[in-house]
Amino acid sequence: MTAPQIPERARREDARAFAELVGLDPRSVRALEIVLDGIWATIFATDAEGRRIAVGEDAACHRIFIPFDAEVS
Repeated sequence: MTAPQIPERARREDARAFAELVGLDPRSVRALEIVLDGIWATIFATDAEGRRIAVGEDAACHRIFIPFDAEVS
């Protein structure tokens, strides 16, 4: 069995562009995970003034799921 070809590195600007493409502010994204039926996004939690909320020494986050549109054939 052979593994698929995997690039050594990815460009940060491509990841930021992808976040924007799916409607997210790249500055608010901590992580993105693409799965078969959609995208899991981990987003920094913010207060009413837009400041990130701390939890101990880490940032509070929301984990949201963005489903893919149903395919039409």
